[in-house]
Amino acid sequence: MTSIESDNLKDGNSISVNGIEMYYEDIGQGPPLLLLHVGTGNASINWEAYYPAFSKEFRVIAPDIRGHGRTNNPLGELSYKLMADDIAIFIKEIGLQKPNICGWSDGGQIGLELAVRYPGLASAYIVGGVSKDFSDEYIQSLREIGFEGPGDFNINLFKNAFPERVELLRSIHSSQGADYWKELLTVISTLWLTPLTFTDDDFINILESVLIIIGDRDQFTPVEDAVAMYRLIPKVDLAVIPNADHSLPRTNVKEFSDITLEFIKRHATANLP
Repeated sequence: MTSIESDNLKDGNSISVNGIEMYYEDIGQGPPLLLLHVGTGNASINWEAYYPAFSKEFRVIAPDIRGHGRTNNPLGELSYKLMADDIAIFIKEIGLQKPNICGWSDGGQIGLELAVRYPGLASAYIVGGVSKDFSDEYIQSLREIGFEGPGDFNINLFKNAFPERVELLRSIHSSQGADYWKELLTVISTLWLTPLTFTDDDFINILESVLIIIGDRDQFTPVEDAVAMYRLIPKVDLAVIPNADHSLPRTNVKEFSDITLEFIKRHATANLP
């Protein structure tokens, strides 16, 4: 394990897991809370606003997932199963014992993969902005911003849709080259447009307590997706946030953190002998 940087709030470290060098931030003390960020983001940009509240009661660990930020991706491929394997190995390598795992969007999809494929790994899961299946609306929304097919990313269409986001993406992933963001989004187009393979039994057999969070105006994930999973997972809570879309963790920081902390504390209390 190699220290990369530190400041008054967080320590940055890197560790070899599953063929990659994974960067992660480690803040606070207490029961472990693992945070998984969105696709195209990184730990700092997505979770730094949550560090003060979460680190008062938890050891907060926030990695940059494969191919994002300061974590490399020698394979040049992304899948939720592969990234879940990365995180499962990461948890073991840094010695976490049954962490609470919280993820949004791609981070939430990784959380679902962990819950399905690694029973007993976590204490509980908080997953937000996640899908059981990709809807036609989801696919159309991606196409409208440049993700035209698996491996087919229209850079000009994306730039026109999000001109202000290009420089942010360039900055987030600058350690991997000034134009790496283009490569990343091309790889992500395959991740985001490859159908999910979950079955009903996958969700029925989840052992851990799960909190699903969704905004009622999420432009990528219909509320019905969250309800469908809610009907299948045995130990589950569902939080539908009014007047919130897929940017919910950025726009509703206090609400998201309050709901997450309440769920974790209630779950921990319920499991006391």
